Amino acid sequence: LTVWAAVRAAANELILAAWRLKNGEKECIQNSLTQLWLRIQNSLTQLWAVAASVAPTAASSVFTRLP
Repeated sequence: LTVWAAVRAAANELILAAWRLKNGEKECIQNSLTQLWLRIQNSLTQLWAVAASVAPTAASSVFTRLP
């Protein structure tokens, strides 16, 4: 899951939640926002894992290029 895919999914979920709120589906919107929050947390966890695995390599390549 890329960052942009996660952003698109979150935006779509917010649009759907707003539509449901407009139509008076308050319980449904609460469930939607809870699911959105859980997906955001999961995406952030995945992004941190990728960043942590890439960071040592990126840092070492930067420091080897310093004069």
